[in-house]
Amino acid sequence: MIGRNFATPPAELEEIVQLAMALSRSPEYPYYAAALVKGMKSALQTNILPYLKEVTCPVHIVWGSADRVFPMVWLPDFLAALPGSTGEVLSGCGHYPNIECAGAFDDALSRFIAGLEKAVV
Repeated sequence: MIGRNFATPPAELEEIVQLAMALSRSPEYPYYAAALVKGMKSALQTNILPYLKEVTCPVHIVWGSADRVFPMVWLPDFLAALPGSTGEVLSGCGHYPNIECAGAFDDALSRFIAGLEKAVV
């Protein structure tokens, strides 16, 4: 199921799933599950776009072109709601570009940070 969030599931996915399965058998799992469900309900019931205008720090959104959780067509709305924000799409990445396309994600982050450093100097 989680593999559907990736355009190309990473090799580590099986290990991540096994760790999650181990957690599901622990005594703390009911608390974890309850918090996760509460957070998901809140996220699904809340339109965060109106609140994004309150963000005052630089923002660079990195979006996966194959994201099935948050469709790429939402990116312009997020950029418009975040004054002065920038963004880029990583081709062939799913919902977790920092895992699935780590090299391209790191490059995007490095470019963003380099731009901030130039702006400060």
